[in-house]
This record gives sequence, C-alpha cells and structure tokens, in this order.
Amino acid sequence: MGIIVYTLNARVIKDALEVSQDDVPSVILSLSLLDKLDDMDVNVLKYMTGKVEEPADFEANRRAFLTSFEELAQIETKPEEVKMRLKIESLFSEYANTTDKQIFNRYDPKVEQWAKKQADSVVHQYGAALKKRLKELTKAALKETRLTTTSRETAAQPEVHIYLVLMDKAGELEINLTKYVAGITKEKQEFASNAAEFETFFNKLKALKNKQAEIATLNEILSLYTQLKKGAEEIFRRYNPETKKEALATLYRLEQEYFGQLEQILDSLAAEKKQDALTATRDITLIVTEMTYTMMAVILLAIIAGLAVSIFLARSITEPLALIVRGSNLLVAGDVALTDIDKREIDKITRRQDEMGDIGRAFEAQANYFKAVIEDIVQVSIELAKGNLRVTPQAEYRGDFAQIKKALETSLSNQRQVIEDIVRVSQGLAEGNLRVMPKAEYQGDFAQIKQAMEVALPALQQVIKDIVRVYQGLATGNLSVMPLGEYRGDIAQIKNALDKALPHQQQVIEDIIQVSQGLAKGNLHVTPQIEYRGDFVQIKNALETALSALRQVIEDIVQVSQGLAEGNLNITHQAEYRGDFIQIKHALVTAALKLSNATAQNAQQDWLKTGQTQLNDQIRGDHDIVALAKNIISFLTTYVEAQVGLFYLLQESKHRDSRPYLQVIATYAYTANDNIPNEFLLGEGLVGQAALEQKTLTRTHTPEEYTHIIQSGLAKAVPHHVLITPFLYEKTVKGVIELGSSTTLTDIQREFIEQSMPSLGIAVNTAQSR
Repeated sequence: MGIIVYTLNARVIKDALEVSQDDVPSVILSLSLLDKLDDMDVNVLKYMTGKVEEPADFEANRRAFLTSFEELAQIETKPEEVKMRLKIESLFSEYANTTDKQIFNRYDPKVEQWAKKQADSVVHQYGAALKKRLKELTKAALKETRLTTTSRETAAQPEVHIYLVLMDKAGELEINLTKYVAGITKEKQEFASNAAEFETFFNKLKALKNKQAEIATLNEILSLYTQLKKGAEEIFRRYNPETKKEALATLYRLEQEYFGQLEQILDSLAAEKKQDALTATRDITLIVTEMTYTMMAVILLAIIAGLAVSIFLARSITEPLALIVRGSNLLVAGDVALTDIDKREIDKITRRQDEMGDIGRAFEAQANYFKAVIEDIVQVSIELAKGNLRVTPQAEYRGDFAQIKKALETSLSNQRQVIEDIVRVSQGLAEGNLRVMPKAEYQGDFAQIKQAMEVALPALQQVIKDIVRVYQGLATGNLSVMPLGEYRGDIAQIKNALDKALPHQQQVIEDIIQVSQGLAKGNLHVTPQIEYRGDFVQIKNALETALSALRQVIEDIVQVSQGLAEGNLNITHQAEYRGDFIQIKHALVTAALKLSNATAQNAQQDWLKTGQTQLNDQIRGDHDIVALAKNIISFLTTYVEAQVGLFYLLQESKHRDSRPYLQVIATYAYTANDNIPNEFLLGEGLVGQAALEQKTLTRTHTPEEYTHIIQSGLAKAVPHHVLITPFLYEKTVKGVIELGSSTTLTDIQREFIEQSMPSLGIAVNTAQSR
C-alpha cells in the first residue's frame, strides 16, 4: 500500500514541480523577454529623436534579454523547444547586430543637431544680415532712380533689377539650407545653383560700381555671402540627411522582418506554457482522484486479507479439533485403530507446543490405551471365536475396565456372540461405514451397548456430515451457510460458536462491500452502517477517519482546480491538508500566485502595445496639423478613459519682439469658456510651465477651483484630476497635451501617455514640415 501511495504521490509532485519549475517560469521569462524587446525598440525610437544616450540603454536591455534567454534555455530542452529557441536566438542576433551596424554606427543624432544649430546660426548671422543689407541697398537704389525716371523705367533699371535678384537668391539660399538640414537632400543642388546665380548677378553689379564707397559696400555684401556659403558647405560636408532616412528605413525593415516575428514567437510560447500549466493542474486533480480510489482498493484488499487470516487461524484450531472429535467418535464407535484418520495428521497435532498439542497428546494416549484394551478384548474375542474359552485378557485394565476383564473372565460363553457382533460393527467403523449397525442378540447388559450404538452411530453420522457441509461452504466463500444438524452434549458448543460467528462475519463483509462500492461510484459520503465488535471496531474507525479526510481534501482540490480552470486566480484552499497532501497544496498555491502575476503583467503589456498600435494608426498618413491634432487628442482621451482633452501647439510669434506661445488647436469633449484662455506663453499657467520645464505636471482641483468644461444635454462635469505633459522633437517642445479626468489616472495609463509623447513629437514635426 505504501509503495502505491508513494508512486501516485510522486506523480503528483512531479506534475506540480513541472508547473512551478517549468511552465510558470517559462511564462514569466517569455514576458520578460517581450518587455526587454519592447524596451530595445523604444531605445531605437528615442535615439532617432535625438537621445544619444539610448545606445547604452539598448546594450543594457540587450544583455538583460540574453540573461533571461539563457535562463529560458535551461528550462526549454525538448527538441521542438530547442528549435524554437534557436530561431529566437537567430532573429534576435540579426535584429541587435543590424541595429548596431546600420543605425547606431551610421547615424549620429549629434551631427544632425549640430547641423541644425549651425544652419540656424549661419542663417541668422550671415543670411539675415545679407538680406537686410541688400534690402537697404535696393531701397536706396529705388529712391535714387525714382528721382530721374518713371516707375516702369525704375523697375527696368539694371542696378535695381540686380539688387532684387540678389535679395531673392539670398532668401532662396537660406531656404535651401534650412530644408537641407530638415531632410531634403536635393536642396544641396538647389543651393549650388542659386549660389552660382547669385555670384553671376553680383559680378554684374560689381561691373556697374566704381566708386570707393560702392566698392566697400560690395565687399561687405561679398563677405556676408562668402560666410554664408562657407558655413553651408561645411554643413554639406559633415552632415548627410540620407543617413537618417536610411536608419529609419532600416528600423522599419527590422520591425517588419525580425521584431514582429520575435514578438509572435514569444507571445505564442507564453500562451503555450500557460496552457501547459492549466493542463498539469487538471492532471494533478485526476491523479489525486486515482490515488483515492487506489487507497480504497488497497484498504479493501487488506480487510479481505485480514479476514482470510482470521479464517486461516480459525481453521488451524477447528481442523485439529474436528480431527480429535472425529477420532473420539471413532473411539466411541469402537474404531480404536482410528483407521479413518491419517497417522501423520495426528502427529502434526502432537508435535505442537500449545494447548492443542496437549489435547492431541492426551487424545493419542487415550486412543492408544483404548486400542490396547480393545485389542486385548479382540484377542479374547478371537480366541472365543476359535472356541478357546480358556483365553484370558492380557492387557492392563485400569479403572472401570477391570470390570470388563472380570466380566470377560466370568461370561466368556455369553460374550462370544456379542464380541463377534461388536467385531463386525468395529470393522465397519474402521472402514468409515457409519451406517453399520449391531445385528446380534444382546442379552442382559449387552443390550444397552446395542441400543447405544444404534442411537450414537446415526447421530454422529449426521453431525459429521453437517460440519463438513458448513466448512465446505466457508471454503467457497459462502457466509450464508449455517449448521442444520442436531448437536448434543459437548458438540453443541461447536454449533453455538458457528451460529454466532457466521452471521456477524457476513454483516461485516457486506458492509465493507457497501462502502467500497460507494467509493467506486465516486460517493465520498458513504459510511459504515453496521455494528462492529471486537477487533473489527478498528476497521470501522479507520474507514470513517480515512473517508472524512479524503472527502475534504478531494472536494477542496476539485474546487481550487475548477477555479483555476475558469480563470479565478484568487481562489484559496479551505480544507486542512496533512502528510504528503501538504506538497499538493503548496504547489497549487504557488502556481495560482505566479499565474496571477504573469496574467496581470501580460494584460498591462497588451494594453500598452494595443494603445501604441492604435495611436500609430491615428497619426499615419498625410494629415494637416489640425486634423492630426484632433485624431491624437480624441484617441488619447478615450483610450485612458479621461473625460476631456486639449491639444496645444507651440506657435511662433507673429511679431519679431514677442515670444512663442501655446495655442489650443484641437479638443475632445471640451466646451469653450470666455473665462478660460486658449493661448499660453511659455511659463504661463500650468500649461506654459509644463512646456517650459519639459516635464509632466499633475493637479487635483476642487469644484471651486475649476469651471464646468464638459457639457452635454443632460449634465455638466468637472475634471477633478488634470495631467499636463509636453511632447518634444529633438529636445524641442512642439506642443502640450492636457487631459482632465474625474478619477486619478493609473500608473499604467500615465506610462502609456509618456511613451506616446515621442511619437507625437515626430508626427507633429513631420506634419509641420509638409
């Protein structure tokens, strides 16, 4: 029984360990790999927006990915798992190496930042000065010419025309340079063409000027132009916008060819291991059920074996006793030789050192004495049969047997006939013929012998047949057999013992069968019904204790397993587990906890990825800035379950001496209010402050501090919680997002907003460039 329970328990522990050491760790590691892969993709995206520190973070996430991957490799050792692991390793290696070589090594955001800063410096320092000086000279030339000519003639003057062309080309040179650093590479050729035309017209102007003051002015113009051209050529030499385009194209290709496959494989692995964990949990339930049935079967077999041992012990007593009774009956019947009994059977009894051995030896001594006396009587009888009346008894006659000797000695003539008849009866008994009866005429007291023999022989015959029938029934498992013969004297005790023992044993076995059949049908509420006496009480107590404990454990395991199968990961154990069942409880609790954590993390990651994908769908394509802003603010507000949203765009001042300002260009569920401005300078209000500090601000309002800005036909609402966050492009603020909610945004909602800001900066910058 112990081996069977140990084997089944080992299977349960094996499945539980497989859940806790294989399936659940695989799910967690797969989710960790997905998280690190997403972080690496975010690192590349941030690098493309100008964050030069991202390659170091990319490498750290790469090492973390490889560490988790090595842990996963130690768990996943099956051939199909090794094949999948090799594919993941190949895809990841290609993704990471290509990113290093074709993005980080080829494209340097610092060069682009330098180019833009340098272009801005050249344009403002030399380009603006050049245009200003040309504008002044143009106005002077126009003024001078108008004094001597008409308006039409003035416009046709070569000097005025040259000034206008030079001023136009100077402006185009600024535009060419600005567009080039913005990513339009063909502007380099346009710059060269415009520069050549500028120089051509400048030479024409130079041919018209011969005064010292005019030559000085031309030299000033030439110096400004030369500095502008020199600065542009340095930018052309050090910065090539195509490197960024190629890097973006490489990033797009990596996401399509490798990143997507990696995500799909890891998602599939996590889902597969989660399903394996649930399957192993159901297997544990089945094995525990099998263990219960097996233990019940073993208990039943033990009970049957106990009964068999009891019957064997009973037979070890009853069989010798029956042999002695049979021998006694033979002696009573006159068979002193005990011809119907094997001498070896008597020897087995006399060799025993217990009470049965004492009885056997006493019986053997008595039988031998009877035999000696009878043989002597037979010898006398034989001699009488021969007519030898002088024959005398030779054996030692003790006790009352001495009277026989005396009677023999005094009544030999009368005994002849009796002895002959007794010999005949004795010979019949010796041959096992219990139907033999005395036939001679017995006179005097010998008549009593005849009467006793005629009564005893049929009675013994009936008793022996009845005992044989009962024991044959017991030997074949028939507990319903009962003694039917008439037992008299001491033999009646045998009948009384059989009458009491047989019905009680029958009731016990029938009750055990009833309990076992109930367990076989899955009825854990079955209980022993009859009264158990003696040592059988221990069987009843053991059955009741085992049934109660097993019923509680199995019902609790079924309840927990059903909860896990239905996705209820917060279900707890109610029953008390003892012994090896404690390991099952620990395994189920550990599996449920790890599955709950993994499921929650997976749901959050899925929510973030889904939001990023849907946001990319909203900003993809060619949109004007207002339509793009409306798509963005509508999506962000609804996705994070806020109630109102505003999109502020940073606008350049319309006046030279004014500062840039933030203007509302798109809203969601917002009702305009004359008391609330829709424009903010940098540093003005929470919106301007968030833009100035380039960080997220949050605020909780009371009803008195805020006005009703969300209105419908039925109600007005106040956003008690406000989140304001700027979005940047290459460390430059492009605008601000303001979201109002009746409840505080969760950490995962805020993380989604922060992750979305770089994409908004790129999208807005792209829309403004078109």
